Amino acid sequence: MATRRLFERMDQLAVVDAALSRAAASEGGCLIFRGGAGSGKTALLDAAAEQARAAGAAVVYVRASHAEHKVENNIAVRLVQALVDQFSERGREAFHGSLPSPVRVLTEGTILESATLGDDAAVQLSSCLMRAVVHEDRMTAVVIDNLHWVDRASMQWLRTLQSRLSTFPFIVVGSVCDGIAGTDTELLEEILVASDHVGAIAGLSEHSVATFFSSRLDGPVEASLTSAAFNMTAGNPLLLETLTCLIKQQGLMLKSKAAEYVSQLADSALAMGARVRSRRVSPTAFTVLRLTAAMGNEATLENIAALTGFDQVAVAKDCHALQQLGMLDGDCEHVTVAQPLLQNSLLKECPPDILHLLHRQAAQLLHSAGASPLSIARHLVLTPQQIGEDWVVDILFAAADRTLDEGNIANCLSYLQRLLIEPLPADGRAAVLTRSASIRARADLAVALSALRTAMTLSAETVYSTAKADLLALLTIGTALDQPNAGQRGSADAEVQQFIPTGLRVPCLLTHSSEAHKPQQGPPDLPADRLEVATLAAAMTAGGTATADDAARLAWSVLAGHSSSVDAVVGQALGLFTLFTAGQDSTVGQYVDCVEKQARALDVRPALALTLALRAGRAARHERDTNAAAELDEALHLGRRWDPGFSARLWHLLIPIAVETYMTLEDPSGLNRFVALVNEQDISSRRLIGAYLEFGQGQLRAAAGDPAGAVVHFLSCGRALTKSGVTNPALSPWRSRAALLLRDTGRTEEASDLAGKEVVLARKWGAPLPLARALGAQAQTSTEADALRAAREAVELLKRPRQGRILVSALREYGGLLAAAGEREAAQQTLQLALHEASQSEDPVLSQSLRQELIAVGGRPPRPRRTGLQGLTPSEARVASLAVRGMKNREIARTLFVGLRTVEIHLTNAYRKLGIEGREELSGALSAAHE
Repeated sequence: MATRRLFERMDQLAVVDAALSRAAASEGGCLIFRGGAGSGKTALLDAAAEQARAAGAAVVYVRASHAEHKVENNIAVRLVQALVDQFSERGREAFHGSLPSPVRVLTEGTILESATLGDDAAVQLSSCLMRAVVHEDRMTAVVIDNLHWVDRASMQWLRTLQSRLSTFPFIVVGSVCDGIAGTDTELLEEILVASDHVGAIAGLSEHSVATFFSSRLDGPVEASLTSAAFNMTAGNPLLLETLTCLIKQQGLMLKSKAAEYVSQLADSALAMGARVRSRRVSPTAFTVLRLTAAMGNEATLENIAALTGFDQVAVAKDCHALQQLGMLDGDCEHVTVAQPLLQNSLLKECPPDILHLLHRQAAQLLHSAGASPLSIARHLVLTPQQIGEDWVVDILFAAADRTLDEGNIANCLSYLQRLLIEPLPADGRAAVLTRSASIRARADLAVALSALRTAMTLSAETVYSTAKADLLALLTIGTALDQPNAGQRGSADAEVQQFIPTGLRVPCLLTHSSEAHKPQQGPPDLPADRLEVATLAAAMTAGGTATADDAARLAWSVLAGHSSSVDAVVGQALGLFTLFTAGQDSTVGQYVDCVEKQARALDVRPALALTLALRAGRAARHERDTNAAAELDEALHLGRRWDPGFSARLWHLLIPIAVETYMTLEDPSGLNRFVALVNEQDISSRRLIGAYLEFGQGQLRAAAGDPAGAVVHFLSCGRALTKSGVTNPALSPWRSRAALLLRDTGRTEEASDLAGKEVVLARKWGAPLPLARALGAQAQTSTEADALRAAREAVELLKRPRQGRILVSALREYGGLLAAAGEREAAQQTLQLALHEASQSEDPVLSQSLRQELIAVGGRPPRPRRTGLQGLTPSEARVASLAVRGMKNREIARTLFVGLRTVEIHLTNAYRKLGIEGREELSGALSAAHE
């Protein structure tokens, strides 16, 4: 039966069933179901007719149409003739015998003789029909689809018939399509008002869509495909039927990730149906509908009126009618096509030249209105013809930057590709090709190589070409480092060389990069290439096979001089990493800004990310800089966007810095965000990265008050690092962290053993910070005498040079041990020094805690010291100086290659430290401070 094909229509069928029961008891009535186009009204009426037949009723079914809506008496004659044909001989005699002379029906014929039925004639015809129904002694059901297209005379007759149903076994069931005015709006409204039931038909739920698909596609359907189908059709039954046919035709059920294909489907017949229906709304409605599909998120009544030239009031009326029809969604301002499948179909049906013109006009309109670059660029990429105006280039560059920041690589590449259509100078085209290549290399190295080769032929500047060649080599190195054997890496070397113009020097490190990771005994002879030297220094750092001084000596050698190539800048960033790990923070501070500047100039994002992270880590160690977390977030964001091959190397360096920085900042929430970010990269399965993540997870467990769980993570980290040959506690002090937690859980012997081993390894490395940390753990896991000795040594190490945050922690621990040993005066002096160091960091919570501890041992804390210009971090000072020059926040962000939010944070902190309210006071405050 037809009812088995319906979904979520049981409530409506229950209404029909109840009405049939009343009609059988001579309590007839009228039911109307209304809904938008394709909502399933006809299928519901088919099911209602089947129910009536099953109940023993004589059923007459007619469908009105737009083509016949002006033929007077058309529906009335068809209904009456069909009913009379179903009557028995007795019923026919009762009907014909009671007809008055003004209303004569041809017994054999087809139509009423009179052109129209007046009110009296309509009443008389209705009375005769009811009398015949009574003589027939059988329930009668009249089903009328598209009641809105019934001709005016027949509609008047139905209205008269409707008023007489309540005492006869007669039921009328009809459907009305919302959004269409129909033959006579006022008369239709009278019928609706007088009906016993008017019900709305909604779209199907996602659950019913799944059932629908299973029945139509002969089997279970994946949830992703069901969800995609629901999103494409909004549960509209007609669109679901269309989509089912498309899926069958294209065999999508047999394809993996079929849901991805569904979002691209379109049907020309569906667009033609929309054209017919919308033009019945008004002559301009289809133009409004198609333009709404093309405009997408920018479709507003004002924009549609501007592009079509229609009156905005008329556009609003069309949109309202199309919303009732179920084709549009929206409010009084913005509108959208209700179903993506309909939108796709409208765009597919539109001739390409018209569609391109629409997008071009939309882009020009949005530009003149000051819309966002992304909104404008979405239309520009769909305009294949050259526009030749400067604003187009600016918009596409801005959109490419924005989408790259968001990690949307596909859109970024489409905007860069569209740029090449515009009339760019040779260097401009070379810049676009170079940038595209650097992005494409993460997915398709061959395409990237071809683009870079073209870029190098366009650029006349040797240095610029060299930079591109070096970039090409670096990208290939990053990709090939993941290759399992040296032969494959050597093959990648050869592939790079064949694309490098003659005379350009490009180092090939792939075939011997693995040699740099072998254990070294002392400093080797220095190779000439900066990147190779820096890689060797970083390998010595991780393996702990040399002292911090030896590794630092190698790192120093790559920092001298200006870097005009990508590999040189990356080498310098790696050198800074080694110096940071070796405790040479003053040298890092001297060079970090210069390397950052060079990395930004050459757009070397791995080096830039590493440099920002190093500056954040150094600031956290010394300045207790609240902006360190913001800089670190930016560094990690850059690392996330880099190509997969290089990102593995990059994360090996970034993760230890990030974990140490968040530890120093005492920021578990930041560490939690960071761990989640790394997990998103799908690189946690790599051994070293997984090990560093275990350490981060241990820190989080410890912060959450789960020492046992934290110990499990720290020990797991240690096992993985040991297998990888990473023994240097400067990169991951897992032993000391585990030791402190084991002590808290009563496992003092294990704790002391781990702390002692870390002290030995840290002494071998020789950098003050990791040794001080190891000694701090030893102080807390040893006897009283050994604890005081270890704590005293840790404090002395951290004073040369002063390690802000960490020195405060060590002084605090040492002061506590002195107080416990009864040395109150020494404890007071130590805690006074800790409070002084803490006051430099502007951490009121820490300072207040130290004040209380100092008072507890009999000390007198000094008054808090205010900060001014000296309190500004380097980042805050740079941002403040640019703001004083009159640059807006967005311009500052673009100049410094940072996020807009980062600029806002730096300025807010600068205002607070300088004691001012806003930007207008900034110039005076800086001038006064310098004086």
